[in-house]
Amino acid sequence: MFNKVAFMNIPMMDLIMIVIAIIITIGSFLFIAYLIFKYSKIKKQVKIIREVKINLPKMLKSNMIKNSFLIISLLCFYFGMLYIAGELVISHILFIAICWIVVFLYIIIKGETRGYICEEGLLVSGVLYSWKEFKDVKIEDNYIILTTPIHKIVIKKEKGVENILKNYLKRN
Repeated sequence: MFNKVAFMNIPMMDLIMIVIAIIITIGSFLFIAYLIFKYSKIKKQVKIIREVKINLPKMLKSNMIKNSFLIISLLCFYFGMLYIAGELVISHILFIAICWIVVFLYIIIKGETRGYICEEGLLVSGVLYSWKEFKDVKIEDNYIILTTPIHKIVIKKEKGVENILKNYLKRN
């Protein structure tokens, strides 16, 4: 049952912080829904030529600065939510840290995600990289490394993939 007396004893600043936390949470869910919608829309609009496997561990290693910033900002968001709720206890911090480690290790152990070679470029994780963006192409072991000014995309070398990439990169 809702207790009016307990609700009235909460300081005004705490109420404002709770409202801000609720708005941020709803906003983040809406943003994720928007990204999912945008990705499905892009995938329908482009002509997909071939599906390729993207190697996540190598890609994460080469893009470490961007990924570490994302993880740190999400952890700060969670700790901020705990602080706002007034329940910042070491058990919460450990639980969240363990959850992040498990998720991160699962992604790394899984090791591969899908990307799509399209006529317009390379579609990876909802981002369409134009063929003109790629500045350098390296072949190391069983991987093809495409370098943009910001990212490195590591594609597993498969039969026919190398020739398709060479054809499209020569055009641009």
